Amino acid sequence: MNEFNPNYIYIILVSIVVLGVAFRMGYYNNLVYSSLLNENKNLEIKGIKGKKIYKTSDKIFNRLKKMYLSFEKVATKHNIKIWAISGTVLGAYRHNGFIPWDDDMDFATDISNKIKLKSILFKKDLENEGYSLSYNQLALPAFRVTDSNSVNITPPFIDIFFTLEKDNKISVCMRNNSILDDNSLECDLYNPKMVWDKEWIYPLKKVNFDDIEIWVPNNMEKFITREFNKDALDSAVVNYGHASVGWMIPKIDIDKSHFENKLSTLQYWEEINPLNMGKFKKSFVPGLLNPLPLH
Repeated sequence: MNEFNPNYIYIILVSIVVLGVAFRMGYYNNLVYSSLLNENKNLEIKGIKGKKIYKTSDKIFNRLKKMYLSFEKVATKHNIKIWAISGTVLGAYRHNGFIPWDDDMDFATDISNKIKLKSILFKKDLENEGYSLSYNQLALPAFRVTDSNSVNITPPFIDIFFTLEKDNKISVCMRNNSILDDNSLECDLYNPKMVWDKEWIYPLKKVNFDDIEIWVPNNMEKFITREFNKDALDSAVVNYGHASVGWMIPKIDIDKSHFENKLSTLQYWEEINPLNMGKFKKSFVPGLLNPLPLH
């Protein structure tokens, strides 16, 4: 009899994650807001086609703001500039804060700052604030700021993406393995919707975001129109966050190699297997069912 290959588990569970995310996005992306924004840029929360819209709790938003302020303090100390992208810049423009159903924050920084972020001094300063940096090859090619005591990437968290400047264009790196390489300050795979004219981004500016301030691109309208579309400036598509799959992706130290990353993920999946001796129950979240340990 052939020996069982543990890589089969890896492939099966990766497939579950991909199919789960695809189902979640496809299902909820049909729920489109048609109402216009009011003068305060607050989108009306209402059900569409009989569906209930889930709003993220203020507790999550408050934890995210505290996490951002701590990270920005450490980043500023180490001369690292970060600025909002994706849902965070969209929320800043359209809602003066979080998108009501979002559960994370997204920022970018020049890829040259990767060495600083991985330095012992930076990680120590961040740990002193109660947070740590992680990376998992299953997730997007970004470093992730999480609570120091978390074991997976269930929200809240902050994603730090890396950008590369070339020919007066700023592009977000979308290649996974090179992000783990200390010596790699280049990337050769981009999302065409995340390539912007440099003049749209710099000089950065600060704007109000709920009751704090964050750095954003200088021309938010053009920036958002490129990444999303023009309609996104005053209307919205409901796309729920990461809680439905975050429990499946372990938090892994950014200094681990590609192989160690994969091995740690497999070990984590074995430990949290919801069929393992009935130690886990299932709790509803929008999207997949989320196993939680019994207490």
